[in-house]
Amino acid sequence: MLSKKNLLLSVLLLWPCVLLAQLPNNLLFQRYSTHEGLSDNYVFNVVEDRQHFIWASTFQGIDRLDGVEVRHYSLIDSSQTDAQPSIEVIRDYKGGIWATRNANLFKYNPVQDQFELKVQTKNKEFSANNKKIKQKFALLHDSHNQCFWIASEKGLFRYQIETKRLESTPIRSFSTPYKIISINTNTLIIATNEEWISYDTRTQKSFRIPKPSTEWVIYSTKANHWIYSDEGRKIWEISFQNSQFSLPVLTEINPERQEIRSIATLPNQTGAKTLWCGLVTGGLAVQDTENKNHYQLFNTRINEINGFHYRRILNIFQDSKHNIWLSTDQGLYRANPTKFQIQKELFPFFRKLNISRVRQIVQHASKPHLEWVANSNYGLFLYDKVRQKIIKSFEMPGSGITQIKYDRHGRLWVLSAKMLTIIDAQLRIKIITTTHLKPNLLCWRIIFDRYDNAWIGSEIGLLKVAFPTHTLTVHSPDITDSQSISHAFVYDLKKLNNQKIALATRNGVDIFDIDTEKVAEKIGPRQNVFALDIDSTETMWVAYSNEFLKISNHQVVKSWKSYGNNRALRFKNGLSVDKGGKLWMNTNDGLLHFDPSTEKFQLFTENDGLISNYFYGFIYENNGNLYLNYEEGVNYFDPLQAHIPPKIYETLLTDFSLLDVRQGIDFRKQQSPFKVNYDQNIITFHYSVVEFDQPEKITFRYQLEGFDKGWKNGNTRRDVSYTNLSGGHYTFRVQALSSDGNVASNIAAFPIFVTTPYYRSWWFFGLIFCGISSFFYGLYRYRLKQILKLQHLRNSISRDLHDEVGSTLSSITMLSESAKKSIDIDEAQTRKFMESITTNAQKVLENMDDIVWAINPKDDSLESIVLRIKEYAYTITETKDIHLSFDIDQRFQKLKVPMKTRQNLYLILKESINNAVKHSGCNELKITLKIEKKALNMIVQDNGQGFDVLKPTLRNGLENMRQRAEELDGKIRIDSQKNKGTTIYIQLGS
Repeated sequence: MLSKKNLLLSVLLLWPCVLLAQLPNNLLFQRYSTHEGLSDNYVFNVVEDRQHFIWASTFQGIDRLDGVEVRHYSLIDSSQTDAQPSIEVIRDYKGGIWATRNANLFKYNPVQDQFELKVQTKNKEFSANNKKIKQKFALLHDSHNQCFWIASEKGLFRYQIETKRLESTPIRSFSTPYKIISINTNTLIIATNEEWISYDTRTQKSFRIPKPSTEWVIYSTKANHWIYSDEGRKIWEISFQNSQFSLPVLTEINPERQEIRSIATLPNQTGAKTLWCGLVTGGLAVQDTENKNHYQLFNTRINEINGFHYRRILNIFQDSKHNIWLSTDQGLYRANPTKFQIQKELFPFFRKLNISRVRQIVQHASKPHLEWVANSNYGLFLYDKVRQKIIKSFEMPGSGITQIKYDRHGRLWVLSAKMLTIIDAQLRIKIITTTHLKPNLLCWRIIFDRYDNAWIGSEIGLLKVAFPTHTLTVHSPDITDSQSISHAFVYDLKKLNNQKIALATRNGVDIFDIDTEKVAEKIGPRQNVFALDIDSTETMWVAYSNEFLKISNHQVVKSWKSYGNNRALRFKNGLSVDKGGKLWMNTNDGLLHFDPSTEKFQLFTENDGLISNYFYGFIYENNGNLYLNYEEGVNYFDPLQAHIPPKIYETLLTDFSLLDVRQGIDFRKQQSPFKVNYDQNIITFHYSVVEFDQPEKITFRYQLEGFDKGWKNGNTRRDVSYTNLSGGHYTFRVQALSSDGNVASNIAAFPIFVTTPYYRSWWFFGLIFCGISSFFYGLYRYRLKQILKLQHLRNSISRDLHDEVGSTLSSITMLSESAKKSIDIDEAQTRKFMESITTNAQKVLENMDDIVWAINPKDDSLESIVLRIKEYAYTITETKDIHLSFDIDQRFQKLKVPMKTRQNLYLILKESINNAVKHSGCNELKITLKIEKKALNMIVQDNGQGFDVLKPTLRNGLENMRQRAEELDGKIRIDSQKNKGTTIYIQLGS
């Protein structure tokens, strides 16, 4: 743990608004510890930023609080120290958040959401590199000069916030420094363990004086003055005038002579500043240094009652919302002096006597320190609340006390099940029995008229106890009398005026005339009335089980069935109008307050100081307090105490994530829409409201304009995600709401732009349309091409049949006719004709076979051509005794070729072989088929007699071969010399 010399002090920010003239006697504290999310229970100090987040420095780093969540930040640097870290969080003159860790200075970057190192001890101005830090470090933010003053054993340094420069000063060395304070705009006081040093920031002049105390507390209370504590726990004041220190003057601060740990200032209603002193003993002393007035001392006992358990207060701070923050070694404590204060009082003697349930508390008529405490199943006690001691008890076993109330003669009336009891000022008892009316008769409420008669609501009707005879009369319902009460069960009754009283029965509200002792009027719904009360204007307020009525001039003028954000009203047994005309109601949700002037509801629960949300009832008593009854104690409060004006929640956007990755955005400066790529289209918005008083009451509603059709209820959740947004502009809006509907808030907005994926863009749809159109057009063209191809094939077959077969068949026909004519004339000629017919018939068969082969898809490979050529070549050469050889590339046979190519190629080779066999006179024939450079190369070579290729010929074979080669985009070349043979080169493809 740190020594007391190492504890930091902080100046409390001035209140932005006026407080009450005096602080409440009991501050209710709420503790924040590691259980609530703090990184460590040892808290050095806190500050508030411009968005009202609370930043706390702990041993583990910096924590940011908003009332619900705590976000942790680490302060990372390369320096090392043997001691535990000393950490402080600071707000600069622009609202920026800074932090120190030992002698290192960090600044918070809201875009990156992290603290960045700005000044490190490794800088040459401080110490040598890689040396462990052992010197003390002190820092002061100077808003006037817009800089930080940093003191170490190496001297005093100035860090310029705007230029980010670290500058040295003429002061080059210190004994161990521990505190820098500013006593005016140009003068610093630097406290070390041996001396005080005054430094003028304008002239850079300084002087030193010995320090009269080894204690570390030093604090500037006003300009050119500061106070310090000595070893004897006395507080001294020193002034600074004309560059001179005055002699120390003993002050009246801390009359208890308790050692002070921390000091802060706080203005009261008149404007004078009060000192808040955190004591070593674990208390808070509030001092008025101007008027030497000791306001309060929050000692250990009071603090324990109010939930404040700590050892040392290291820092006292007040934020802009009036919260007082105490930084201690046991956590962070918060109290709000302006909050509506609900006190509690417990009765430990109840447990000792094995009794429970406080029915009512009434302040003694003449002795305010005494209270009458009524218990439902034991009796009545006169209790000294100062000495916490029972003065007198009245045991009433099984009596079932329901109410106690003073009349104007100072007599206390006690309503119970078996009797009515009257206790006078001398504590003498008079009993009025009721057992003759009904054993264990329940009597609920009592009032007194102008004649001092007592009127009591009971379960058998309205009872009258006449004054002074105490004669008992019962008014019961009578079906034969229209002016009798509506129901025997009269739960509540109130004075409407001096002549009439209002009765709450199980069958509606009756107006009863005390002079005629008859019901003058019956008002409102005929159903069970839970409670009623009447204000100073004779307006009646009536509560049913789930409805609340306003009755004016005996007419129902308005009703309510819900409050806040459509929260259903559910009443229990209690309703009271205070002296200010405000209403207090007992509901299932807790204590409900209603202001008739604004028609606003406000709910108070356990978080506001109630012992429990469920209490048995309450009564507005003679001391002006409203009491709520519980098992072992009561809540009580002054209903006329000032109410906090309605707050305005400031809704904040805190983070924006894409695919669960936080984006660096400063929401205060972001104006243009944030661009979101379509493939990052899982987005999350994080939002918050900084509120520490009942943050659980805050709910949210949100809307993504461009996607959501209206506002959506987000309940208490503080983030919302969207996926698969279409491309376009959107604006996310979020607003905080209070559950009771009393708090307004701004609407936080953040625009985004989601890019359109290419597959949803107009040009992509255009491409799809063009592609589909092109596909169908291509399909149409392909179909047309196939039809034309088929037609071309038909035409080709028709032409081939006509050319090859038709002419031959015509020849056969003519030869047949000639043979018929010559058969009887010339037998030899007839035989020649028959041989010609046979030859032509064979030729027809061959041509038909070639045509069928050409159009057969099974024969669409070059291998088929090779086989057919081989068959043809071997057949034709065998008869001529010609030696035939083939040189065929294996790749050649695997190629697929179209029908037309196959036919023309075959016919070219066939014609070449036929010409060689018939006309060359060769005895050797070689056929070469190869693939070279993606081209089909075919060579037909013979060793025949050759011919002159330039000499014209009447044969059409060579010309047909050239035409067929051209159809295939091929080339044909013929080399031939006389007596040296002929070579035909055929090349298809490039």
